Amino acid sequence: MATTSTTITISTEAYKLLKRLKDPGHSFSDVILEYVRPPARTCGELLERLEFIEAPIIDREAMKEMRTSRGRRSSRKARGAR
Repeated sequence: MATTSTTITISTEAYKLLKRLKDPGHSFSDVILEYVRPPARTCGELLERLEFIEAPIIDREAMKEMRTSRGRRSSRKARGAR
């Protein structure tokens, strides 16, 4: 079966994310098809998808950063604060 292709323009940030998610031997199209799903049209479709949902991908460096920064106070003002 012949596959057609379309050229798209994406931001550098989107490219870096796709590249990080791409496994060797897979294409960017494979990544998009794996992670992007059309919206569920019915409650049944939604329930079916939820039954097979996988745990989220964890950025281990970000997790380490969160753990080491626990207890620190932010210098940002709270929402609604004057």
